[in-house]
Amino acid sequence: MGISYTQQSKGNWEYRIRYRDPYTGKHKEKSKRGFKTKPEARFTAQEMENKLLNHYEMATEDSMLKDFLNEWIQEYKRGVVRKNTLELHQRNINKHIIPYFDNIKLTNVKPSNGQISI
Repeated sequence: MGISYTQQSKGNWEYRIRYRDPYTGKHKEKSKRGFKTKPEARFTAQEMENKLLNHYEMATEDSMLKDFLNEWIQEYKRGVVRKNTLELHQRNINKHIIPYFDNIKLTNVKPSNGQISI
């Protein structure tokens, strides 16, 4: 994970966090700008870094599949796909995947449980 800070203009700092998504294996970036000072940007970047680390650790241990899928919709699909596609994903998750798997832990999902395609 790498963090960089840049000054866009006087009194306008930005942080950029580069990390590898543990679910997809792809490189991603989170950034935010508009900070008046570099320490302010650094503090917020450290909070975001902690959120990213804690979120992924929690998801890989004993989280439930239904919680993971709801977080996945919010994090990876909202704002990326069209509204109708997002609603279709949510409907499929709520009507087909969650009832089928009931209260299964994420770590217990195996290919032998059935094919999941979203």
